[in-house]
This record gives sequence, C-alpha cells and structure tokens, in this order.
Amino acid sequence: MKRLMCLLVFGLLAISNISAQTISKAYFSSDSGIMIPLDKPIAEKYEIDISSYNWSEDNAKDSAKYFDDQSDLISIEVDFANSKFILILDLTAEESKNWDMKKWNDHLRSIL
Repeated sequence: MKRLMCLLVFGLLAISNISAQTISKAYFSSDSGIMIPLDKPIAEKYEIDISSYNWSEDNAKDSAKYFDDQSDLISIEVDFANSKFILILDLTAEESKNWDMKKWNDHLRSIL
C-alpha cells in the first residue's frame, strides 16, 4: 500500500511538472519574419501570438502553411482557439543540429 501511494504521489508530481512547463515565445518582426529570442536557450517549440492579425481560421492556416512549406527544418501548427502559431524547429536535422539562435533567426528570416 505504501509503495502504491509513493507511485501515485510521484505520478501526480510528474503530471503537475509537465503542465507547469511553458512554451518559449517567438514573434513576428517588423518585416514579418519570424524571430526567436536570443536571450534564452534554444527550444524545440515556440508560441507566436497571432491575435493582433485578426485572421480568419482559414487565413491563419494558409499563413502557417506558407511558412511551413518554405523549409524542411520547421513546421507550424495553428492553435486558432488561442490565437497562436506553434513553431517547431527540427533541432536534430544534420543541417541544423549545431545551429545557435542567430543562425536559426537568419534561417527564419530567409524563408520570406
């Protein structure tokens, strides 16, 4: 019984830790390129707030698809209900596995 309680407690702690994790933020720069912040460690996923664009769901999906189609190293998911794009970087690809934040930002700017 004691072992079962320990497992339950550890399971709940793991779940609460996972739900407490936040996704890093990225943004559209003034030239509409996607930028990731240089002052944080590189992450696989970034949220981009799209609420100020007042896009329809179809416009959001089309915009995400455009960026997604420009590079095999990124993918973008649309979370329209929360007015966000989720940018996913392929950190394991041979081409990008040693990139730093500046190199990723250069790549993201180049896909416009």
